[in-house]
Amino acid sequence: MNLKSLLLPAALFLLLSFSSVAAGKTVVAVNPLQASGDLVKEREIVSDVMQAELSVSENITLVDRENLHKALLELQLAEQGMISPESAKKLGQIVGAKYFCSGSIQQSGDKTMAVVKIIDVETTVTKLAYAPLKSKDDAIEAGKSLAANIEKLIASFNKEKSESSKTDEEKVKAIPADWKRPSVMVIIPEMHITQRVIIDPAAETELVNRLLAEKFKVMNSEYVTMMRNDPSNTYSFFSDKKTATDFAAKKGVDILIYGEAISELGARLGEFKGCRARVEIKAISTKDGEILLSESAYGGATDLAESMAGKKALQKAANRLADTFLYKLAEKWNGK
Repeated sequence: MNLKSLLLPAALFLLLSFSSVAAGKTVVAVNPLQASGDLVKEREIVSDVMQAELSVSENITLVDRENLHKALLELQLAEQGMISPESAKKLGQIVGAKYFCSGSIQQSGDKTMAVVKIIDVETTVTKLAYAPLKSKDDAIEAGKSLAANIEKLIASFNKEKSESSKTDEEKVKAIPADWKRPSVMVIIPEMHITQRVIIDPAAETELVNRLLAEKFKVMNSEYVTMMRNDPSNTYSFFSDKKTATDFAAKKGVDILIYGEAISELGARLGEFKGCRARVEIKAISTKDGEILLSESAYGGATDLAESMAGKKALQKAANRLADTFLYKLAEKWNGK
């Protein structure tokens, strides 16, 4: 097989997949159903029909195992300089599935049922779609029924998220331009469960970006640089809240935003990794060590690489925190 014939199918998949995402479809990763013994044939039919129905949905972009392998091929070619950086960027946007679907065909007595678990990666909430097989001839109808139920449940997931998002947006307040902003420093040591520390922190970066957007003066803690030079001692040094506060005070900073961020592997589906993260931060006055604010938030994300999924989850959690934390900080600083 020559390079041209290898590139065309993968590039076509990339183009179709990205156009679907751009149109507002929900990316869903689906694993073939599992079964054993006498149900293997029915499993293949139900699984194939289910995926075929979902693949033509107007609301879902389906990433199944076959297409995922094509996506991985694209990534490999991109690393070798055979695909443009823009294509690689688009690919990164389509592989971040919002939901994982996996299931099996089960038999209990004289009843046979196809059951699919739908996992919301961000919240880890799980819903079930199912379809009965009264006889072996029902496999096609069961596949269609499963696909329809999966689409309905994902629509309900999205509706709940949309309503929650609207509520969150109502809580977000713009900081008045005439309010004074304290100078701040951000120190948020991060850890992924399979790694002791993360030297390239995602939560800190996201929070600094939001602070700068709100016109706060942000002083560099040099935490990342110090971590790269001496990770063990630096992590121990900044793990102590008082030590970190004294460090910020010597830099002439008004407020230290200090906390911790943890991510860990959650659901997985084939090559997809789903991670959950929690970020907790405190606003500490460097003048007297008083804690002015304390909040936390969760986030979730997927990627082909566990480390990248963890970073994206941390970023989401930090962004969610910033929605209300920064206004409350400015409000306290201005005595409102």
